[in-house]
Amino acid sequence: MRFQTRTRRLGCIVFLIIWFVLLLSPCFFIVLATQGEINIQIGNIPSQTIRIWLIDGAQERGIAISRPTLMTTANDEKMTCVQTDTSFLLWMGHSEPISTCECYSENYQEWNLVALNSGLCP
Repeated sequence: MRFQTRTRRLGCIVFLIIWFVLLLSPCFFIVLATQGEINIQIGNIPSQTIRIWLIDGAQERGIAISRPTLMTTANDEKMTCVQTDTSFLLWMGHSEPISTCECYSENYQEWNLVALNSGLCP
């Protein structure tokens, strides 16, 4: 009996979470349409930001999403690299996913850009 009660409560909680996400999704799209982009800073490194933006060009239209991944180098120079993977959800035109790598060194709690590469981080 206790297992059924816990299962029902867990099911209700999951249902409520899904319901609130569905209710709040129009707010997300309204903010995206009015501002053109949404940035969410997830760390203290300059390019460590999740970014969602609208693409409204002559040949392409859609939404782009960039997600950063943090990596550290194992060589003598202590560098922190941020690999940013960008995906495109286009309803007009076509574009391939893009990856960029930005490497930073920290001097007295200030981040300095050391390298900027197109493609995956080494």
